[in-house]
Amino acid sequence: TALREIAFLRELNHPNVVRLLEVVHGEALLVLVFEHMEQDLKQFLDERRLGQQPLERSLIKRLFWQLLQACSYCHGHR
Repeated sequence: TALREIAFLRELNHPNVVRLLEVVHGEALLVLVFEHMEQDLKQFLDERRLGQQPLERSLIKRLFWQLLQACSYCHGHR
């Protein structure tokens, strides 16, 4: 399962999908190296929630659109 996912991730190239840069494997270790991101979506949403900052409708729409674009791209590449 992990090998299939790794092969899939290596093929993806989309602005809304994090890039897999390298795979390092040893006897009992598998390390996936991804591009650097300041924060992921969960961290962003948690910070907003903890700071009691409501999400603007336009931001929700932009985030949802980006998620849909990424899902569509992944689905299109099986």
